[in-house]
Amino acid sequence: MSKIISMVNQKGGIGKTTLTLNIAHELSKQNKKILLIDNDPQGHATSVLSPDETLIENFINDVYMAKNSAKTLITKSEAFGVDFLASNIYLADVEMQLINKFGRETHLKKSLQSLDYDYILIDCGPSLGMLTVNALVASDAYIIATRPERFALGGIELVERTVRMVKEELNADLELLGVCITWMPHTNIAKRHRQELINYFKEKMFNTEIGQNKDLEEAHSNKKPVAKWNPSCKSAKQYYELAQEVITR
Repeated sequence: MSKIISMVNQKGGIGKTTLTLNIAHELSKQNKKILLIDNDPQGHATSVLSPDETLIENFINDVYMAKNSAKTLITKSEAFGVDFLASNIYLADVEMQLINKFGRETHLKKSLQSLDYDYILIDCGPSLGMLTVNALVASDAYIIATRPERFALGGIELVERTVRMVKEELNADLELLGVCITWMPHTNIAKRHRQELINYFKEKMFNTEIGQNKDLEEAHSNKKPVAKWNPSCKSAKQYYELAQEVITR
């Protein structure tokens, strides 16, 4: 049975997609069969996973509209060694249409039940709307990606509020796998905000933090995992260690 993990935060620009992509690659290197789901209308993960996203014909949109099963829509990424479900901007329209559909919170869960992967990672967009709710309902666990910055805890509280509602009504077994700092600057203010996160989440904080590194941005731009772009860089080592933590939790 697949372990399904959603990557969430209602705030954008915190490195969540980069986190999802590189964890997926590191897990695939451990001979794990991986499906990455781009559940964000911005399609950032899709743009990195595909050599030419204009050639993609199948999108997760059809899962939500019950036109096709997820199994028929899967694309393969040779660079990352994973399968993926692609997204595009029209997924935003799909989210609006879901509001009036019966069982609207369970469309994704039902479509994933027939799939056979070790891990299914869902890259959620920077919102807590129906697409993210579908991801949380389908998931065994979720990871919160965050930067150590002002108001980080306030944004995370919004995520936790949504999670509580999902657990109460739709997925009682959903659990927090961990909180990951995705961009750790070497500043006193960042260290102070990191300590606030540690004090709040305690053992749920991942030990591995992703530091500031130009290799991450360059790898992203060149559509490669950082471990392939520069295997000797600090970020490659950090993502390897983070993937080990994911496996053991």
